[in-house]
Amino acid sequence: MLPAPNGFLDLRTYLHQRKIDAAWIRTVLDKYLKEYANQQTDCDLDLDHQVWEYRRVIVDFKQLIEDDNQPDQAD
Repeated sequence: MLPAPNGFLDLRTYLHQRKIDAAWIRTVLDKYLKEYANQQTDCDLDLDHQVWEYRRVIVDFKQLIEDDNQPDQAD
């Protein structure tokens, strides 16, 4: 998990406080990235670079809400 900067509330904590399941968000994003239409094509290098960058942003976001040691628990 990527820690929040000083002065920021951890995003995972923020989601839990609002009863939003981070594990569900990660699952939805994983499914989104696995969709054939949302993968690289190797047909157009410029487009593939944009696809790679876009997917990287989503993966980075997932890292903000990951915690490998603790499964999500709804309160």
